[in-house]
Amino acid sequence: MKETEKIEIMHFDQEGYLEDGRNVYEAGKKMTALADRVHEEGYDAVFLMGVGGTWDEFMQLEYLMNKFGDRDLEVYLIHAAEWNVIGHKRMTDRSVVLTASESGTTPEVLEAVGKMREMGVRVFAMTNPEGKIGQAVGAENCVMMASDHGAGGCDTCDAKLESLRTIAECKMKEGVTSWLPTTLTLSPKVLEDVCASVAEYMKNQEFAKTPGVHLEGPFINPKCCGAQNPAFVRQPDYDEVANLNAAAVSLTKKDLENAIKYMDKANHQTAEFINNVGVYNFLNGDVQRAIAAFNQAAQMGNEAAKANLQQLQQILNMKKK
Repeated sequence: MKETEKIEIMHFDQEGYLEDGRNVYEAGKKMTALADRVHEEGYDAVFLMGVGGTWDEFMQLEYLMNKFGDRDLEVYLIHAAEWNVIGHKRMTDRSVVLTASESGTTPEVLEAVGKMREMGVRVFAMTNPEGKIGQAVGAENCVMMASDHGAGGCDTCDAKLESLRTIAECKMKEGVTSWLPTTLTLSPKVLEDVCASVAEYMKNQEFAKTPGVHLEGPFINPKCCGAQNPAFVRQPDYDEVANLNAAAVSLTKKDLENAIKYMDKANHQTAEFINNVGVYNFLNGDVQRAIAAFNQAAQMGNEAAKANLQQLQQILNMKKK
């Protein structure tokens, strides 16, 4: 076929992309070998076990396996915490369990794996073979998982513009044109700083584009928090969500009407709120009130306010010239 058009992706790292493909292919070969082994040994049912996000992801797999699998294939989705209490009447020593854990230490899964092994149930895991769960099921029954909270030695939770630029550039080299910076369950201050840094990146998205932020937690069940740090799990807080929304969405889009609605519901005493007031005043054309708010928030230790104040001063200095 005659080539009529050539399309190039800026900053695309073809070799890195191919290397990722080779790694996925190798992991696929190991998973195929494990599946062949299970088939040869025989089984009466397949159980997909997880908690939190893993359980949610397995829900899709359960649907596909039941829809497209052989008529005699029985697939069940189970929650590790629930199984530890009530078990499952269809599970026998001929059953097979597939689980996953990014941290390799998910307590509910680790407890369930121990009990299942005592029953003679075969357990396979997508996790680090050197982690507690990996050691419990055996390295030969593990396939390594890859986390995607960052790239290029940087993490979204660094809460720095340069880190986000590095990650976005790495994503672009992989052929990814859009991505959602993903957080962990951390303190309100860190999450607010992350959202502020994402908002800053969204002003000039020179690499992979982002429409917003993906918050993993923090409003989750502390008993089912998986890889998240239970020290930062907390009850739903409307003030915190309002502040995050105002920082990362409305102000970035210069949607002042919605921004003020969010901000009215937030805690007015925090440095993050005061910094948002500064941004709001600046976008509304009130430079002096913006400077006052940025100064106040900066004195309270808010890094975003310090950066905003410096940027505003530069703008004013340029206008004087």
